[in-house]
Amino acid sequence: MKKKKIPKASILITNFNKEKYINKALSTSLNQTYKNFEVLAYDDGSTDRSINIIKKYKKISLIINKNKIKKSPPQNQILGILALFKRSKGKYIFFLDGDDYFKKNKIKFFVKYVKK
Repeated sequence: MKKKKIPKASILITNFNKEKYINKALSTSLNQTYKNFEVLAYDDGSTDRSINIIKKYKKISLIINKNKIKKSPPQNQILGILALFKRSKGKYIFFLDGDDYFKKNKIKFFVKYVKK
């Protein structure tokens, strides 16, 4: 019997100075019950310790904005999302801010719902 390949999901996280919250965002992203996913994070030149926290997670692909082009927070976040989206490989895309978190069955629930 042929095993069904489950589609990959991508969790895209944007961060700017979210040191207080980023650990929870990253850990809840990595602890999903859905098994085929990737986590990508974009840091927009944070000046706090949040980038050091992100770097501790070896399973997370990190993009750092080295250009330091400061427009406005919403524009910078959009640029971060575009950079993450270009690098993502998932069929399903999930967005998460650095100060938010996912429940452990978020992706599994969504994929099940979409398949209905």
